[in-house]
Amino acid sequence: MNDRRKDLQADQALGALGGDEVREFEQLLQGQGTSPSAAEKDRNALERAAAALDLAFTAARKPAAEALPTHLRSKILAAVAAAGPADAPAADAPAADPRFTLAPHAPGPEPIRRSWVQPAGWFAAAAAAGLALWLGAGSGELKAARDQSIAALEQATTQRDLANVTSKAASARAETLQTQLVGVRGELAQAREQLRSRETELLERTDQLMDERDTLAFSETALLGRIEQLEAELNGPDAASERSVLIDRDSLALDWQVLEDPLVADAGVSGDVVWNPAANAGYMRFAGLPANDPSEAQYQLWIFDSAINADTPIDGGVFDISGSGEVIVAIDPKIAVTDATMFAITLERPGGVVVSDRSRLLLLAQRG
Repeated sequence: MNDRRKDLQADQALGALGGDEVREFEQLLQGQGTSPSAAEKDRNALERAAAALDLAFTAARKPAAEALPTHLRSKILAAVAAAGPADAPAADAPAADPRFTLAPHAPGPEPIRRSWVQPAGWFAAAAAAGLALWLGAGSGELKAARDQSIAALEQATTQRDLANVTSKAASARAETLQTQLVGVRGELAQAREQLRSRETELLERTDQLMDERDTLAFSETALLGRIEQLEAELNGPDAASERSVLIDRDSLALDWQVLEDPLVADAGVSGDVVWNPAANAGYMRFAGLPANDPSEAQYQLWIFDSAINADTPIDGGVFDISGSGEVIVAIDPKIAVTDATMFAITLERPGGVVVSDRSRLLLLAQRG
Protein backbone atom coordinates (compact mmCIF):
# COMPACT_ATOMS: atom_id res chain seq x y z
CA MET A 1 0.00 0.00 0.00
CA ASN A 2 1.57 3.28 -1.07
CA ASP A 3 1.59 6.41 1.08
CA ARG A 4 -1.07 8.28 -0.97
CA ARG A 5 -3.48 5.39 -0.67
CA LYS A 6 -2.90 5.27 3.09
CA ASP A 7 -3.69 8.97 3.40
CA LEU A 8 -6.86 8.71 1.32
CA GLN A 9 -8.03 5.56 3.13
CA ALA A 10 -7.47 7.29 6.52
CA ASP A 11 -9.53 10.29 5.37
CA GLN A 12 -12.25 7.87 4.22
CA ALA A 13 -12.33 6.28 7.71
CA LEU A 14 -12.60 9.68 9.29
CA GLY A 15 -15.38 10.78 6.87
CA ALA A 16 -13.25 13.57 5.44
CA LEU A 17 -12.86 12.30 1.86
CA GLY A 18 -14.05 14.82 -0.85
CA GLY A 19 -15.48 14.11 -4.29
CA ASP A 20 -12.20 14.39 -6.25
CA GLU A 21 -10.39 12.41 -3.58
CA VAL A 22 -13.02 9.61 -3.84
CA ARG A 23 -12.30 9.23 -7.55
CA GLU A 24 -8.56 9.35 -6.98
CA PHE A 25 -8.87 6.69 -4.28
CA GLU A 26 -10.91 4.38 -6.57
CA GLN A 27 -8.33 4.77 -9.36
CA LEU A 28 -5.52 3.86 -6.94
CA LEU A 29 -7.42 0.75 -5.85
CA GLN A 30 -7.97 -0.34 -9.47
CA GLY A 31 -4.38 0.43 -10.42
CA GLN A 32 -3.03 -1.67 -7.57
CA GLY A 33 -5.41 -4.50 -8.28
CA THR A 34 -6.99 -4.35 -4.81
CA SER A 35 -10.27 -6.20 -4.57
CA PRO A 36 -13.31 -4.45 -3.11
CA SER A 37 -13.42 -6.93 -0.20
CA ALA A 38 -9.79 -6.20 0.73
CA ALA A 39 -10.41 -2.47 0.54
CA GLU A 40 -13.46 -2.90 2.77
CA LYS A 41 -11.39 -4.82 5.32
CA ASP A 42 -8.83 -2.02 5.46
CA ARG A 43 -11.63 0.53 5.78
CA ASN A 44 -13.24 -1.34 8.70
CA ALA A 45 -9.89 -1.60 10.50
CA LEU A 46 -9.24 2.10 10.08
CA GLU A 47 -12.75 2.97 11.28
CA ARG A 48 -12.22 0.95 14.47
CA ALA A 49 -8.89 2.70 15.02
CA ALA A 50 -10.57 6.06 14.41
CA ALA A 51 -13.31 5.12 16.87
CA ALA A 52 -10.68 4.31 19.53
CA LEU A 53 -8.87 7.58 18.84
CA ASP A 54 -12.12 9.52 18.95
CA LEU A 55 -13.06 7.92 22.28
CA ALA A 56 -9.63 8.78 23.71
CA PHE A 57 -9.69 12.39 22.54
CA THR A 58 -13.33 12.85 23.52
CA ALA A 59 -12.52 11.65 27.06
CA ALA A 60 -9.57 14.02 27.14
CA ARG A 61 -11.73 16.98 26.10
CA LYS A 62 -14.69 16.25 28.39
CA PRO A 63 -14.66 17.84 31.86
CA ALA A 64 -15.31 15.68 34.91
CA ALA A 65 -18.97 16.64 34.98
CA GLU A 66 -19.50 15.55 31.29
CA ALA A 67 -17.40 12.34 31.18
CA LEU A 68 -19.10 9.11 30.13
CA PRO A 69 -20.32 6.96 33.01
CA THR A 70 -17.86 4.26 33.91
CA HIS A 71 -20.16 1.35 33.04
CA LEU A 72 -21.03 2.89 29.65
CA ARG A 73 -17.39 3.54 28.75
CA SER A 74 -16.49 -0.05 29.71
CA LYS A 75 -19.22 -1.50 27.49
CA ILE A 76 -18.13 0.60 24.49
CA LEU A 77 -14.51 -0.42 24.89
CA ALA A 78 -15.59 -4.07 25.29
CA ALA A 79 -17.58 -3.88 22.06
CA VAL A 80 -14.57 -2.51 20.16
CA ALA A 81 -12.34 -5.22 21.62
CA ALA A 82 -14.86 -7.98 20.81
CA ALA A 83 -15.15 -6.91 17.17
CA GLY A 84 -11.54 -7.97 16.47
CA PRO A 85 -9.69 -7.21 13.28
CA ALA A 86 -11.71 -7.19 10.03
CA ASP A 87 -9.60 -9.84 8.40
CA ALA A 88 -9.86 -12.38 11.26
CA PRO A 89 -13.43 -12.49 12.59
CA ALA A 90 -14.24 -15.06 15.26
CA ALA A 91 -16.39 -17.91 13.95
CA ASP A 92 -18.50 -18.14 17.07
CA ALA A 93 -18.48 -14.47 17.99
CA PRO A 94 -21.93 -13.22 19.02
CA ALA A 95 -23.64 -10.57 16.96
CA ALA A 96 -22.74 -7.04 18.01
CA ASP A 97 -25.28 -5.26 20.14
CA PRO A 98 -26.69 -2.46 17.94
CA ARG A 99 -26.83 -0.21 21.04
CA PHE A 100 -23.05 -0.17 21.17
CA THR A 101 -22.21 -0.28 17.44
CA LEU A 102 -19.83 2.56 16.60
CA ALA A 103 -20.86 4.62 13.55
CA PRO A 104 -18.19 6.19 11.32
CA HIS A 105 -17.06 9.52 12.53
CA ALA A 106 -18.92 12.21 10.62
CA PRO A 107 -17.20 15.48 9.92
CA GLY A 108 -18.59 18.37 11.85
CA PRO A 109 -17.59 21.43 13.89
CA GLU A 110 -14.68 20.93 16.28
CA PRO A 111 -15.93 20.43 19.88
CA ILE A 112 -15.02 23.15 22.38
CA ARG A 113 -11.63 22.24 23.87
CA ARG A 114 -11.67 23.08 27.58
CA SER A 115 -8.15 21.92 28.33
CA TRP A 116 -5.28 20.33 26.44
CA VAL A 117 -3.24 19.82 29.62
CA GLN A 118 -3.78 16.06 30.04
CA PRO A 119 -1.39 13.15 30.70
CA ALA A 120 0.63 12.17 27.63
CA GLY A 121 -0.45 8.53 28.06
CA TRP A 122 -3.92 9.27 26.72
CA PHE A 123 -2.67 10.26 23.28
CA ALA A 124 0.28 7.88 23.13
CA ALA A 125 -1.90 4.83 23.79
CA ALA A 126 -4.58 5.87 21.30
CA ALA A 127 -1.94 6.60 18.66
CA ALA A 128 -0.37 3.20 19.26
CA ALA A 129 -3.71 1.49 18.65
CA GLY A 130 -4.36 3.43 15.43
CA LEU A 131 -0.85 2.74 14.17
CA ALA A 132 -1.24 -1.00 14.83
CA LEU A 133 -4.50 -1.11 12.82
CA TRP A 134 -3.08 1.03 10.01
CA LEU A 135 -0.08 -1.27 9.55
CA GLY A 136 -2.38 -4.29 9.45
CA ALA A 137 -1.10 -5.83 12.68
CA GLY A 138 -2.41 -9.16 13.85
CA SER A 139 -5.22 -9.63 16.31
CA GLY A 140 -2.79 -10.09 19.25
CA GLU A 141 -0.98 -6.83 18.59
CA LEU A 142 -4.26 -5.01 17.99
CA LYS A 143 -5.69 -6.32 21.26
CA ALA A 144 -2.52 -5.22 23.09
CA ALA A 145 -2.84 -1.72 21.61
CA ARG A 146 -6.50 -1.53 22.65
CA ASP A 147 -5.60 -2.73 26.14
CA GLN A 148 -3.00 0.01 26.41
CA SER A 149 -5.61 2.59 25.35
CA ILE A 150 -8.08 1.36 27.96
CA ALA A 151 -5.42 1.32 30.70
CA ALA A 152 -4.28 4.82 29.72
CA LEU A 153 -7.86 6.10 29.89
CA GLU A 154 -8.44 4.58 33.33
CA GLN A 155 -5.10 5.85 34.64
CA ALA A 156 -5.77 9.35 33.30
CA THR A 157 -9.22 9.35 34.93
CA THR A 158 -7.72 8.30 38.27
CA GLN A 159 -4.98 10.94 38.00
CA ARG A 160 -7.57 13.57 37.11
CA ASP A 161 -9.72 12.62 40.11
CA LEU A 162 -6.69 12.66 42.41
CA ALA A 163 -5.64 16.04 40.99
CA ASN A 164 -9.12 17.42 41.65
CA VAL A 165 -9.09 16.12 45.24
CA THR A 166 -5.57 17.46 45.82
CA SER A 167 -6.51 20.83 44.34
CA LYS A 168 -9.61 21.08 46.55
CA ALA A 169 -7.59 20.11 49.66
CA ALA A 170 -4.90 22.66 48.81
CA SER A 171 -7.54 25.36 48.29
CA ALA A 172 -9.20 24.55 51.62
CA ARG A 173 -5.82 24.53 53.39
CA ALA A 174 -4.88 27.86 51.79
CA GLU A 175 -8.22 29.37 52.85
CA THR A 176 -7.73 28.12 56.42
CA LEU A 177 -4.19 29.51 56.58
CA GLN A 178 -5.36 32.82 55.16
CA THR A 179 -8.06 33.05 57.84
CA GLN A 180 -5.52 32.22 60.55
CA LEU A 181 -3.09 34.79 59.12
CA VAL A 182 -5.75 37.51 59.23
CA GLY A 183 -6.55 36.56 62.84
CA VAL A 184 -2.91 36.61 63.93
CA ARG A 185 -2.33 39.98 62.26
CA GLY A 186 -5.34 41.34 64.10
CA GLU A 187 -3.98 40.05 67.42
CA LEU A 188 -0.58 41.60 66.62
CA ALA A 189 -2.15 44.97 65.89
CA GLN A 190 -4.12 44.79 69.15
CA ALA A 191 -0.98 43.86 71.11
CA ARG A 192 0.92 46.78 69.59
CA GLU A 193 -1.87 49.17 70.50
CA GLN A 194 -1.88 47.90 74.08
CA LEU A 195 1.90 48.30 74.21
CA ARG A 196 1.72 51.91 73.03
CA SER A 197 -0.99 52.65 75.58
CA ARG A 198 1.05 51.04 78.35
CA GLU A 199 4.17 53.00 77.35
CA THR A 200 2.18 56.24 77.55
CA GLU A 201 0.90 55.29 81.01
CA LEU A 202 4.42 54.44 82.19
CA LEU A 203 5.81 57.75 80.91
CA GLU A 204 3.07 59.64 82.72
CA ARG A 205 3.69 57.60 85.86
CA THR A 206 7.43 58.29 85.58
CA ASP A 207 6.79 62.03 85.51
CA GLN A 208 4.58 61.72 88.56
CA LEU A 209 7.21 59.72 90.42
CA MET A 210 9.90 62.29 89.61
CA ASP A 211 7.66 65.05 90.96
CA GLU A 212 7.02 63.02 94.08
CA ARG A 213 10.76 62.39 94.46
CA ASP A 214 11.50 66.13 94.26
CA THR A 215 8.79 66.80 96.81
CA LEU A 216 10.17 64.17 99.17
CA ALA A 217 13.71 65.50 98.72
CA PHE A 218 12.51 68.99 99.64
CA SER A 219 10.67 67.57 102.63
CA GLU A 220 13.80 65.66 103.67
CA THR A 221 15.84 68.87 103.65
CA ALA A 222 13.22 70.67 105.69
CA LEU A 223 13.02 67.79 108.17
CA LEU A 224 16.79 67.67 108.59
CA GLY A 225 16.78 71.37 109.36
CA ARG A 226 14.02 70.88 111.86
CA ILE A 227 15.93 67.99 113.48
CA GLU A 228 18.99 70.19 113.90
CA GLN A 229 16.85 72.90 115.42
CA LEU A 230 15.21 70.51 117.87
CA GLU A 231 18.55 68.98 118.83
CA ALA A 232 19.94 72.44 119.52
CA GLU A 233 16.95 73.27 121.68
CA LEU A 234 17.25 69.93 123.46
CA ASN A 235 20.94 70.36 124.18
CA GLY A 236 20.40 73.91 125.27
CA PRO A 237 22.46 76.95 124.32
CA ASP A 238 26.18 76.69 123.68
CA ALA A 239 27.80 76.61 127.12
CA ALA A 240 30.94 78.56 126.15
CA SER A 241 28.89 81.34 124.54
CA GLU A 242 26.57 81.61 127.50
CA ARG A 243 29.51 81.66 129.88
CA SER A 244 31.02 84.55 127.95
CA VAL A 245 27.72 86.42 128.15
CA LEU A 246 27.56 85.95 131.91
CA ILE A 247 31.12 87.22 132.36
CA ASP A 248 30.18 90.41 130.53
CA ARG A 249 27.26 90.97 132.94
CA ASP A 250 29.25 91.60 136.09
CA SER A 251 29.20 87.96 137.19
CA LEU A 252 31.27 86.47 139.99
CA ALA A 253 34.33 84.60 138.61
CA LEU A 254 36.34 82.40 140.97
CA ASP A 255 39.29 80.05 140.18
CA TRP A 256 39.34 76.45 141.39
CA GLN A 257 41.67 75.48 144.23
CA VAL A 258 42.95 71.90 144.05
CA LEU A 259 42.83 70.05 147.35
CA GLU A 260 44.89 67.07 148.62
CA ASP A 261 42.62 64.21 147.39
CA PRO A 262 44.77 61.71 145.45
CA LEU A 263 42.40 61.91 142.43
CA VAL A 264 43.28 65.55 141.70
CA ALA A 265 46.39 66.35 143.76
CA ASP A 266 48.81 65.62 140.97
CA ALA A 267 46.43 65.81 137.97
CA GLY A 268 47.15 69.46 137.13
CA VAL A 269 43.50 70.47 137.35
CA SER A 270 42.60 74.10 136.53
CA GLY A 271 39.56 76.16 135.71
CA ASP A 272 37.03 78.49 137.28
CA VAL A 273 33.40 79.06 138.16
CA VAL A 274 31.28 81.97 136.86
CA TRP A 275 28.11 82.90 138.74
CA ASN A 276 25.62 85.68 137.98
CA PRO A 277 23.40 86.49 141.00
CA ALA A 278 20.90 88.44 138.93
CA ALA A 279 20.33 85.53 136.53
CA ASN A 280 20.76 82.95 139.32
CA ALA A 281 22.84 80.95 136.83
CA GLY A 282 26.45 80.10 136.22
CA TYR A 283 29.01 77.80 134.57
CA MET A 284 31.96 75.73 135.71
CA ARG A 285 35.09 75.30 133.54
CA PHE A 286 37.53 72.43 134.07
CA ALA A 287 40.80 71.42 132.45
CA GLY A 288 42.61 68.24 133.51
CA LEU A 289 39.83 66.93 135.76
CA PRO A 290 40.04 63.12 135.53
CA ALA A 291 37.22 61.27 133.67
CA ASN A 292 34.84 59.28 135.85
CA ASP A 293 32.80 56.10 135.40
CA PRO A 294 29.13 57.11 135.93
CA SER A 295 28.28 53.60 137.09
CA GLU A 296 30.74 53.90 140.00
CA ALA A 297 30.89 57.59 140.97
CA GLN A 298 29.88 61.06 139.81
CA TYR A 299 31.04 64.61 140.50
CA GLN A 300 28.67 66.87 142.48
CA LEU A 301 28.64 70.67 142.99
CA TRP A 302 27.78 72.32 146.30
CA ILE A 303 26.92 76.04 146.65
CA PHE A 304 27.44 77.68 150.00
CA ASP A 305 25.00 80.55 150.60
CA SER A 306 25.52 83.11 153.37
CA ALA A 307 21.80 82.96 154.00
CA ILE A 308 21.89 79.19 154.66
CA ASN A 309 23.70 77.09 157.27
CA ALA A 310 27.08 75.97 155.95
CA ASP A 311 26.36 72.40 157.09
CA THR A 312 23.65 72.12 154.43
CA PRO A 313 25.00 73.75 151.24
CA ILE A 314 22.77 73.94 148.11
CA ASP A 315 22.98 71.02 145.68
CA GLY A 316 24.28 72.45 142.38
CA GLY A 317 23.80 69.20 140.38
CA VAL A 318 25.86 66.13 139.43
CA PHE A 319 27.98 65.86 136.26
CA ASP A 320 30.46 63.60 134.48
CA ILE A 321 33.79 64.16 132.77
CA SER A 322 34.36 61.96 129.72
CA GLY A 323 37.65 63.33 128.34
CA SER A 324 40.84 65.13 129.17
CA GLY A 325 40.10 68.37 127.29
CA GLU A 326 38.48 71.52 128.59
CA VAL A 327 34.91 71.02 129.75
CA ILE A 328 32.23 73.63 130.54
CA VAL A 329 29.34 72.49 132.74
CA ALA A 330 26.20 74.47 133.53
CA ILE A 331 25.33 74.98 137.23
CA ASP A 332 21.93 73.51 138.16
CA PRO A 333 20.97 74.73 141.68
CA LYS A 334 18.02 72.89 143.22
CA ILE A 335 16.87 76.06 145.04
CA ALA A 336 17.44 79.75 144.48
CA VAL A 337 20.78 81.10 145.62
CA THR A 338 20.68 84.34 147.59
CA ASP A 339 24.37 85.08 148.20
CA ALA A 340 26.91 82.55 146.95
CA THR A 341 30.14 82.67 148.92
CA MET A 342 31.87 79.39 148.00
CA PHE A 343 31.60 76.47 145.52
CA ALA A 344 32.90 72.95 146.25
CA ILE A 345 33.28 69.77 144.13
CA THR A 346 32.98 66.34 145.75
CA LEU A 347 33.03 62.77 144.39
CA GLU A 348 29.85 60.91 145.31
CA ARG A 349 28.03 57.69 144.48
CA PRO A 350 26.03 57.53 141.18
CA GLY A 351 23.12 59.99 141.25
CA GLY A 352 24.68 62.12 144.01
CA VAL A 353 23.61 62.64 147.61
CA VAL A 354 21.39 65.04 149.50
CA VAL A 355 24.00 65.78 152.15
CA SER A 356 27.68 65.04 151.49
CA ASP A 357 30.03 63.71 154.17
CA ARG A 358 32.77 65.57 152.28
CA SER A 359 35.12 62.63 152.54
CA ARG A 360 36.08 63.14 148.87
CA LEU A 361 36.38 66.92 148.68
CA LEU A 362 38.29 67.71 145.49
CA LEU A 363 38.06 71.43 144.51
CA LEU A 364 37.04 74.74 146.10
CA ALA A 365 36.33 78.18 144.68
CA GLN A 366 35.51 80.87 147.29
CA ARG A 367 34.99 84.56 147.44
CA GLY A 368 37.69 86.44 149.34
